Amino acid sequence: MLVLAAAGTALRLLDVPCLALDDEAALLDECARARALGFHGKFVIHPKQLGAVERAFAPTPQELQLARRIVAAYEAAGGGACLLDGVM
Repeated sequence: MLVLAAAGTALRLLDVPCLALDDEAALLDECARARALGFHGKFVIHPKQLGAVERAFAPTPQELQLARRIVAAYEAAGGGACLLDGVM
C-alpha cells in the first residue's frame, strides 16, 4: 500500500533496517526484496551497512543506459510524446 500511495508523489520510500549487523547476505537479500517491491532505499543502523545498501539500490548500467535513451528521445521529440523501441 505504501508503494502505491507514494507512486504518484515525490515521496521516496525507505525499508526498515536490517538488524543482522554481521550478516551481509541477509542485508543484501532484504535490499533485493525491498527494491523489487518498489522501495527506493533502506534505513541502516550501522555505518558498515551503507556500502551494501548503496550498491543494492544503485541503478544498473543497463538502467542508466535506458534512462539516457529515454531522455534523448524525449528531447529529440521537443518535449512531446515520443516512441522508444516501439513504446510510448
